[in-house]
Amino acid sequence: MGRNQVVKKVAAMGLLAGLVLATTGCATKVSASAYKTVNGVTEGDYEVSTDDIGSASFNIEGNHVEMTNFTFDADESLMVEAEINEEDVVFTHVYVHDDVDVIQNIADGHYHEVFTQENAATEFNVLYQAIFGATDEPVIDENVHFEQGVLYTGLELTDGQLFILAKNESDEFILVAVTTEEYGSQEIVDLAYDALSE
Repeated sequence: MGRNQVVKKVAAMGLLAGLVLATTGCATKVSASAYKTVNGVTEGDYEVSTDDIGSASFNIEGNHVEMTNFTFDADESLMVEAEINEEDVVFTHVYVHDDVDVIQNIADGHYHEVFTQENAATEFNVLYQAIFGATDEPVIDENVHFEQGVLYTGLELTDGQLFILAKNESDEFILVAVTTEEYGSQEIVDLAYDALSE
């Protein structure tokens, strides 16, 4: 199956997003790290591992971004900002943006459950809510697809598209939200899919 087919297949699904945040505590192990974010640009590395809600890491040099589960090069005309969040899920969150707008909004990490075809819709909703602050549960079983070892779905947001992907029978997940097809957005979706595929 071609990469563009994945995007076209999931982009056809229309669902709306809402916003609200939820937080929880957990035991955390933080690695030795050295990073800073100045004027919307992050440099350096960071890693977090918890006993109960997962783990995540990043390493950024210039516009070369290494996340927990995949690596990409952001467009050199854009800025890269990264953080690790510990909400209901631990995840790396990377924003690729210009001076005004976020172009690509990417999150990944190791989940606290193993993804399967049976639980994917439920766990995708947990990820969607934790990472994007939503209160609804838009992912349903019928809209989760399985190809080459990857479980995936797509949501139509008010300002773009969101793709949720996970490696079957593993704890690896990637979310990619894009507001435009420019600046390598298609390539980042493709890389996320390839990183999880068999």
